[in-house]
Amino acid sequence: MSRSLLTARALGLALLATLASSVAAQTPPGLEPLPAEPTDPYAPAPEPPPVAQATDDDCLFKPITRVAFAPCEAGVCKEAGDRERLLDLAGLQAGRVMGPDGRDRAMARLAQTGFFNEVVFRCEPDPAAEGVSLTVVVRLNRFVRKVHIHGNKAFRLEEIKKRVFLRPGSILEVVPGQEDQSEAIARQIDSLTRLYRREGLEQVRFDVTVTAVDPITLDVDIAIDEGARSRVRELVVEHQQLLTPAPGEPGCPQVSRARIRKLVALRVGGVVTSRNLRNIRRTLETFFQSIGYMRPQVEVRAEGDPLTLTVLVRTERCWLIRVWRRPTAAVAGDEALPAFRLGDPYGLEETSSFEGAPYERASFSEWRQTLPFGESGVFDRDEAVRGAENLRYALQQQGYLFADVSMTHVEVPRADVAGAAVSPVAGTIDYRLTLEGERRIQGILFPGRRSFSEDELLEVISTNVYDTLGDGGFVGVDAVFADLKSLAQFYRERGFYAFRFLSSGEERPRVPRRRKIESKGWLIWEYSLDDRVFRVRKRKSETVVYLEIPFEEGPRTRLSEEPTIIGNKALPTAELEKLLSLHKGDAFGTYQLENGLKRIRRWYEQRGYHQAELTTTCDSEEAPPVGGDCAQVHSRTAELILVVEERRRSVVGQIFWRGNFKTRPSVLVRDLPKPGEPYSQARIVEASKRLRNLGVFTSVKIERIGAQETPAPEQISLVVAVEEAESRFVDLAAGFRTIDREADRNSRAPPIIGSLVAQGTAGGDRSTSGLARVFALALPDILLNFEAEYIDRHFLGLGYRLRVPLQYGFSTKVPVRLLSIVPTLEIPRFLDSDITLTFELLAELNRVDEQLDREELGVATSLTWPLTQRMSLSVGVKASMICFANPGGEACLRGGDAPPFQPQVRPSVRWRWDNQDNPLHPTRGFAMAAELRYILEIDRQGVAESRTARVNNFVKWQAQFEGALSPRFGPIIAYFIRYGGSTSAGGDTLLPPNERFTLGGSNGLRGFADHSVGRYDKHGVLERDITSVRELGGGNFVLNGSLELRIPVLRGAGIWLGSFLDGGALALRHKDLHAQSFRFSAGLGVRWLIGGQIPVRFDWGKAFGRRRCIEWRSDVALVDRGDEGTCASYERGQRFHFDLLYPF
Repeated sequence: MSRSLLTARALGLALLATLASSVAAQTPPGLEPLPAEPTDPYAPAPEPPPVAQATDDDCLFKPITRVAFAPCEAGVCKEAGDRERLLDLAGLQAGRVMGPDGRDRAMARLAQTGFFNEVVFRCEPDPAAEGVSLTVVVRLNRFVRKVHIHGNKAFRLEEIKKRVFLRPGSILEVVPGQEDQSEAIARQIDSLTRLYRREGLEQVRFDVTVTAVDPITLDVDIAIDEGARSRVRELVVEHQQLLTPAPGEPGCPQVSRARIRKLVALRVGGVVTSRNLRNIRRTLETFFQSIGYMRPQVEVRAEGDPLTLTVLVRTERCWLIRVWRRPTAAVAGDEALPAFRLGDPYGLEETSSFEGAPYERASFSEWRQTLPFGESGVFDRDEAVRGAENLRYALQQQGYLFADVSMTHVEVPRADVAGAAVSPVAGTIDYRLTLEGERRIQGILFPGRRSFSEDELLEVISTNVYDTLGDGGFVGVDAVFADLKSLAQFYRERGFYAFRFLSSGEERPRVPRRRKIESKGWLIWEYSLDDRVFRVRKRKSETVVYLEIPFEEGPRTRLSEEPTIIGNKALPTAELEKLLSLHKGDAFGTYQLENGLKRIRRWYEQRGYHQAELTTTCDSEEAPPVGGDCAQVHSRTAELILVVEERRRSVVGQIFWRGNFKTRPSVLVRDLPKPGEPYSQARIVEASKRLRNLGVFTSVKIERIGAQETPAPEQISLVVAVEEAESRFVDLAAGFRTIDREADRNSRAPPIIGSLVAQGTAGGDRSTSGLARVFALALPDILLNFEAEYIDRHFLGLGYRLRVPLQYGFSTKVPVRLLSIVPTLEIPRFLDSDITLTFELLAELNRVDEQLDREELGVATSLTWPLTQRMSLSVGVKASMICFANPGGEACLRGGDAPPFQPQVRPSVRWRWDNQDNPLHPTRGFAMAAELRYILEIDRQGVAESRTARVNNFVKWQAQFEGALSPRFGPIIAYFIRYGGSTSAGGDTLLPPNERFTLGGSNGLRGFADHSVGRYDKHGVLERDITSVRELGGGNFVLNGSLELRIPVLRGAGIWLGSFLDGGALALRHKDLHAQSFRFSAGLGVRWLIGGQIPVRFDWGKAFGRRRCIEWRSDVALVDRGDEGTCASYERGQRFHFDLLYPF
């Protein structure tokens, strides 16, 4: 087809599209002119219709002089303004004529809003004019406001709510007092009944009561009477073999009672349900068939009071299914070959399969579920062949690419001679596996690659090279053939129309085939299926393999002319060409074309042309594609014509909402296009996503009224329908941890507690071994922590999050160790942007986490910008009155001799990039963070010494990097490194105690007490001015890191072992960081993952090297410190740590 003819045809299509658009623009949707086909309700009054068009509807084909919406006693049509908006949504206006299509469309629009159960148009003659007066009469839907569920004991409320579809905001048509007549309530009861009966509560009853709050709002009460459960009091199981073998003959396998009990999976005290009985019967049938039994008869009875569960399995004949294996077929002196036999001679009498190295009997249980007999119950030769295929596939998935599977199928006659006893063995099926070693992919090669990089092609396929820290590395034949299909599609979509895989032979087998290729020094196997080919190469001296995918890219299609564009009006041609991004000489394929069309569609859709259509036609002088289909271009050059049918532009009309009993309408509509703005599907989807992300709705749905109509209406109205989730909670928590700070090193639990533990331990030893000795235990003091938190995730109906946590902690010696309340208000969409604004009020007494007791009263606020999905930037400021006191001293709030409160202001900027897969238990990924903080405070030491106030200024910074690796064999390697420092206008002034860098303890340097690591010079000696680790410990600079190995021991129970290496150093100035400044420790630990997510850990750490001094005696002169006997306190060398969450 010539380019002129193609262009003429395209111009004809464009002309038709233009005429259609013109007619659509002149004919409002749903309005019918007369006497022609009625489509235009706004046309002048027509002549009376002929008899054939007569109708009983008084509203049709008559001028409408007045339109009104009948008032409602509640809901969306109660106010006059809302009624006018509903009429506008329906497209009903006075001075028009309405036809059947227009009437049906208007009714459908009103029904689609979800507000109305029934819509009726009533028309009456208007005596003041020639026409009718139309009144819209509706019956309102009723909506559930609240659902109250009570009486549940067997299930938690959250489990029941998953089965409840009567949720706040859902429509429920029921008359209070007539709940038994509601189909929706009946379905709800059926759903809950199935849930309970599955757990053995067959007598469960539900009483659903509906209360009317107002004419359209209902409250639902679901009362549950669970009744009694049917529990097993005795379990009787037996396997009866009805046929016995003759002496010396093989028999069928006997299944023990213990094995049957394990399969039944129901113990004494367990719940019996009808579903359980069906599952038991099915499980036993499948198991007995899988081990070779033909038609096992399973009888399961639950009877008597108390309940006895009887399970009886009767069997007659069976097939003996055996699996044999050997690591290799080669025997001493054989050449190292990767497979004994390369063919697949299933169905033939095999004689050579038993040659070579001998086989050993393998455990059948390892392969039982891989074989097909359990599901089919058929043991003929065809089914046995399928079993061999399953075994071969399973071995390939385990890395045994060259594994060979042979099978023998021998049937035994029912009786050798007439009148002889029937043998219970019907036949034997033997599988012989030759593994030939596990083969991992060392490399993937693409002979013939020219146009794309190797990395680009590796992204296309799922098969990958073996990586010790990742998955994969095996050749799965089926998977590679699927990869070849993806690779061919990748090339052809990019214009390589003659792309093909290269084979050493000419055949194109319909089933996968493998053949050996001779090559010096290499063993090569070629796999082929249809037109797909790949090779596996292996050097004779290596065990690894190389995957080779040979292909020929062939020529590439390119555009011979600039694309011809027809029909665009709203989008300028120059901009359209830029979006299409295809020019003369460019490579051309469906990939490039579809990307350009997506950009054009997005442009039109964002501007309200949601029904715009793009039609492409391709031609070529070499080989014209069939029907002008651009996907069928098979030539070096091509011509492209793009026809644009823009159609009518739509804007957003009226916006309604329902289901929001607490939510303010402004929250629902703030991200939607405003009325009069272009209708954009992308903006509506994004608005819906933002509403869901608030976390206060169980369901968000935005109805688009008129979007599916053709031609598109001028206005598309929106209805935001939400189901509000429970938003108010009270969380209670309790826990304990060891108190490790140096100030409490001599604090111990009361002797009575140690005595009770010792006596209990001794009693246990005496009962088990008969020997026991009581030792006096000196237990470290522990912190008992209790927390109550009120949470409102939908504060004021605006999606704000209010949290009021109250925390109290005490030890066996101190009644108030920890007391804090921090009311926090979080505004997630501040000023309708993505910024989160946070306010905090702080009141805290802390005698646990720092070397000095701290009391603080303050306020804080911050702004957080999400730079990307995983990256954020925060700017905040915290102002507080703060007091530090020595442990055991008088509380600051009580006055007296206690230190005074001093002001402290801390503005900060924080950046974080978190790419980890789990914030609590990361297994892969990394996280980076950096913070810059300015600190303004009154110098505490200056006030104490001279009674004069001096201002300290600090600029503090820190950066950290952490991550996790998860090798494919199970363990997790976690790592962490941090560097921090500060500068001050006051020279070498130490940072305030609450901002000072410290090391030691559960979350710093394990094996040391909390905050007890000192500042050491280049000789490893503690700085001589540190006479109190509480007052002068810590530093202005820090460099520390950790490496941790976490090994799953009982993964299902969440039990992990851990080993770690920690190291770090502190200094007053950066130049004071020396090699001898660093302290190191290592240790072991146990982790228990609650719910598989929240780690509770118990660690033991031991410091490396000799014990160092952590504070000097104050009565020794500065120059004499460092000599023997001048140290007031040493490191303790090892510590136990018990805590929640990982240290980093």
